[in-house]
Amino acid sequence: ILRAYILTFLIAINSIVCLAQDKFALFVGISNYHAIDSNNEWNDIHGVNDVNILFPIFKTQGFQVVSLTDENATKKQIIKELHALEDKVTKGSIVYIHFSAHGQPFQDFDGDEEDGWDESIVPVDAKIEFVKGVYEGENHITDDVLLVHTNKLRKRMGPEGCLYVVVDAC
Repeated sequence: ILRAYILTFLIAINSIVCLAQDKFALFVGISNYHAIDSNNEWNDIHGVNDVNILFPIFKTQGFQVVSLTDENATKKQIIKELHALEDKVTKGSIVYIHFSAHGQPFQDFDGDEEDGWDESIVPVDAKIEFVKGVYEGENHITDDVLLVHTNKLRKRMGPEGCLYVVVDAC
């Protein structure tokens, strides 16, 4: 709860400084990894709690808020909402993106990681284990994918904009 108070304070200060700017927030929180697949091997966690705490705080600060929780937090839906943000954002916008879900290292196939591993967010429809020909990570959202979207947002926002990305994942 202390995190929520600190975050509220920082957002309030930032909002006062940037009153005229458009403000957008995207929250992704997963608690029930079995919501769409009872055979999913991920342990349930408490990601939706973060969304429930943060959503009203951001609404009262004038943010246009979208939240994806549990069965709605699929890779397809998350990417769709990132594209929607890219379309809405203008010069000087404030954007806050919050992921509260499992995270997992993922083999780096393009060679851009020194340690050979990408980091990834685990949507509700991602499998826990890579199995050649069965599940090859197609539903994981890697740091490379997030970089593409955050770069597009930053370009649209310009230097006057503010982009915050918070990842609460192992």
